[in-house]
Amino acid sequence: MSDTELARFAAAHPSVRAAAILTSDGTLREAISEQDETRDALAAFVVALEALADRSMSELGAGRLRTMLFDAEGGALLVVPAGDDHFVAVLMSDPYALGALWSDARALGLRLAPVLGVAA
Repeated sequence: MSDTELARFAAAHPSVRAAAILTSDGTLREAISEQDETRDALAAFVVALEALADRSMSELGAGRLRTMLFDAEGGALLVVPAGDDHFVAVLMSDPYALGALWSDARALGLRLAPVLGVAA
């Protein structure tokens, strides 16, 4: 199930500091992080920005939001869909590892969609 999938994903990418599966309303379905504060902050950040970005992209005529990427001095945050109402959020310490991580995160979202009971 998702626990195994998310744990395997995080283990395969040493730069992952935190990873989560969450719903569009901010409910954490699963999270991997050493600190509870990181899990909560990650969920709040992703939900707030996803709602704003999705609405803005639609208003700009770009369609529905698919992926969000935030690059910062100390790492990066990648958010990919996992069906219609779920997301996989990955906080990484090494943004240079983004290429493989991005591809694997997208594949994880596609694998989780049927498990979470939503269409891919």
